[in-house]
Amino acid sequence: MVSNFAFEADAQKRRAAQRSVRTRMEPTASLAAQLEMLERELHDPIVRKGSRASELLADDFPEFGRSGRSYSKTQVLEALSSESTEVITSSEYKLNLLSPTVALLTYRSQRKASAETFTLRSSVWRKHGSSWQMVFHQGTPTTVQP
Repeated sequence: MVSNFAFEADAQKRRAAQRSVRTRMEPTASLAAQLEMLERELHDPIVRKGSRASELLADDFPEFGRSGRSYSKTQVLEALSSESTEVITSSEYKLNLLSPTVALLTYRSQRKASAETFTLRSSVWRKHGSSWQMVFHQGTPTTVQP
């Protein structure tokens, strides 16, 4: 039978380890700014039509679009290359560091042509060498304004 003292000591060690992991996993302001900048790059019509979009998306990248359809990297790049130059605005960025090399970025976007249509977006970014690549993206339609 385990004594209360041993049980309490184990519980204290677990709590300390959890605090340590939380502290190490908190995103830095500079990483949040970097990933927000990369995300906003993908909203730029020039980037969307050029080779930079391909560099930012991992080869095994999937997207679940706001339409509910699934897209591969190739399908996304084809769609972006023929897309209009509609302005996309985004706000309410939040970063959650899932590991030292994987981060979840969530935000809200709106296309200027669709004044009443907002999309909640989630992107998973993974560090690849010295740079970050998007490995997953999902858009969820919403009409709720901020």
